[in-house]
Amino acid sequence: MGKLKSASMPILGMTCTNCAANIERSLRKLPGVSEACVDFASEKLAVQFDPSRVNEKEIIARVERAGYAIATCKTELMIIGLKDAVDAVNLENALSRQEGVISASVSSVSGRASFEFIAGMTGIGELAAAIKKAGFGLVQPGEDADFEDVEDRAVAGEIRRQKWWSIFGLGPRIAALIGALTVLVGVPMLVMSGEMVLPGANYGTMPPFLMMLMTISNGITALSYASIPVVLAVFVRRRKDLPYPWVFTLFALFILACGATHVMHTIGLWMPVDAWQAGVDTFCALVSLTTAVLLWPLLPQFMAIPSPQQLRQVNHELTREKAALERAQNELRAAYEDVEQRIDERTADLGQANQYLQEEIKERIRAEEQIREKTSELDRIFTLSLDLLCIASAEGRFIKLNPAWEQTLGYPIEELEGQNFLDMVHPDDYQSTVDAMSALSEGRDVLDFTNRYRCRDGTYRWIEWCSKPYQNGVIYAAARDVTERRQNEEKIRELNASLEQRVQERTAQLLAANQELESFSYSVSHDLRAPLRSIDGFSQVLQEEYIDSLDDTARDYFNRIRNSTHHMADLIDDLLRLSRVTRSEMKLTEMDLCPMALKILDAFRGAEAERRVELVLPEKLIVLADANLMEIALDNLLRNAWKFTSKSATARIEMGSFEKNGKKVIFIRDNGAGFDMAYVDRLFLSFERLHSSQDYEGSGIGLAMIKRIIQRHGGSVWAEGEVGKGATFFMELP
Repeated sequence: MGKLKSASMPILGMTCTNCAANIERSLRKLPGVSEACVDFASEKLAVQFDPSRVNEKEIIARVERAGYAIATCKTELMIIGLKDAVDAVNLENALSRQEGVISASVSSVSGRASFEFIAGMTGIGELAAAIKKAGFGLVQPGEDADFEDVEDRAVAGEIRRQKWWSIFGLGPRIAALIGALTVLVGVPMLVMSGEMVLPGANYGTMPPFLMMLMTISNGITALSYASIPVVLAVFVRRRKDLPYPWVFTLFALFILACGATHVMHTIGLWMPVDAWQAGVDTFCALVSLTTAVLLWPLLPQFMAIPSPQQLRQVNHELTREKAALERAQNELRAAYEDVEQRIDERTADLGQANQYLQEEIKERIRAEEQIREKTSELDRIFTLSLDLLCIASAEGRFIKLNPAWEQTLGYPIEELEGQNFLDMVHPDDYQSTVDAMSALSEGRDVLDFTNRYRCRDGTYRWIEWCSKPYQNGVIYAAARDVTERRQNEEKIRELNASLEQRVQERTAQLLAANQELESFSYSVSHDLRAPLRSIDGFSQVLQEEYIDSLDDTARDYFNRIRNSTHHMADLIDDLLRLSRVTRSEMKLTEMDLCPMALKILDAFRGAEAERRVELVLPEKLIVLADANLMEIALDNLLRNAWKFTSKSATARIEMGSFEKNGKKVIFIRDNGAGFDMAYVDRLFLSFERLHSSQDYEGSGIGLAMIKRIIQRHGGSVWAEGEVGKGATFFMELP
């Protein structure tokens, strides 16, 4: 830490002792401040700080940040001796180092020094001393100088104090002169002890002492009078701007003549010089009279000469006017620069606008060229179009037609243009054409309107129109010869009528076939089951009644018979279910497949509680389908997955879905036995099995039933698998 500095500053804005405490706390937090004490009664701040780390400005800023203020004073002084801006900068630096000075600004142009300082730490006297120490002086105006503001009055007070100090400084000089005269008079008196004797002197009635005193006094007066003209001559020679320089010459002669009279008086003490003295006195009288005669008329002009005080005041005003003029020049220069900048900006804007205008003109030229090209292209398209293009009037006359009209109707274009097209319309289509023209006149478009036009050979052709009205009653239309299409439509209507008859006949045949199928199903359900039940019943009776008389081979045969009858019954049931799936009525509803799948899997786990199977199902799986049919499909797919994972150490069954081509695809994946993709085409055929019944039981109807269910929903099924790694079955629903 450097050497500490102490300062006392007056505080403004305190209302209570808490304010003093707040200022102390705020200043003690400032780096470099070692101690701060605020006296509320005297409103004084005593602070000790390290000048190398913090200065008075930062302390004042911290006090102002706390909501208070330091009492400061502002003043101005007129400086003497400023030559250029370098002197102004040096003086500013010297004043800024003065203790208590917050800011100092010196202008070499106006000669003014502006200060802001802390009251109590420094004053105008200290500032004046610092200015003198820097080698400069202060202007000293008269007592009645007019100052415009408080700062000028402060300067005036300081200058008056300096003036009185300069007057008091003349005291030592006057004392020195009195001492010199005392020595000149007293030393001869002391040297001449006893009776004074002046050799060769004409005493007359004058004592020797008085003669000696007169001699010395006249000599000193003559020397003084002789030096004054020299000073005046030098002053007149150097001040070429003085008004009335001859007055100073007369004064010099007058003073020199007065000095000569004193010389003559001194010489007259030893020898008679009456003539010379009379001549000198006469010369002195003439010079005095001449000076007096010339000065009295010039007195008003002399009085009109400004006094030094007035000159200083005028100089002061001129300095102010010069500063104001400089400020005005600076403002004019700034305004000129601003105008120049605005002119440059406006010129740049105009240049940019001109560039934009040129680009817009070029763009417009390009647009016109493109319009011409487009018009030429449209004309070519209009001419080459195979469709019938035309421009017509609201009165029903062709204005412009393309060559396709001539090819279609057989009339030359020149003959058609200007003709009323209503004269060419088929009588049966006349009223509809008039209605279409009324719609166009009301500003509505006419689309897909068809009527018949007479050809040159007298036949009629069907024309399909697309028309749009525009301004000035002009109609733009594009038409197409649809005669062949109308003929084809007539043929299609005839074919549709024939097809409708055939569909009714085919429907009747299908109804009859369905009835026959139902009868067959009934027969299968009853006629085939009765023999199977008899075979199974009698086989069971033989086993139970004659079991002891049968050997192992016979018992095996009976078991095979019964198993075959059971298998045949299962096949009959599957065929009946397949038939019902195909013929049952569908009711599509939105449903969640997840609860249905959980119900089916819970039934499987209830039947085989010892199995551990990992099930992966989504939270929801919403589809639009028939609930009964989807339950059959899910039951078969999940049953297959459960069945074919029975030999897996860690069985896993997963159900999920994804989007494909805007359709929902449901998949069921397992890690069971899988299958060879070479036989994938046989999977969904009836009674087709890829695994032996000894390994996995089943009839081979389930996947065929799933395929028919999904096809009835308008979807499709497929499968992917690998032997020993499982299989995935996909159901795509619209």
